[in-house]
Amino acid sequence: MPKSPKIGLFYRGHARVTRPCSITLARGQGY
Repeated sequence: MPKSPKIGLFYRGHARVTRPCSITLARGQGY
């Protein structure tokens, strides 16, 4: 899963700004 590290960083950064938005994006990515 080469996307794991990239998503993890993006997820963490986005979670800081908006938690609900981060969850929505994560769900769309399948994370």
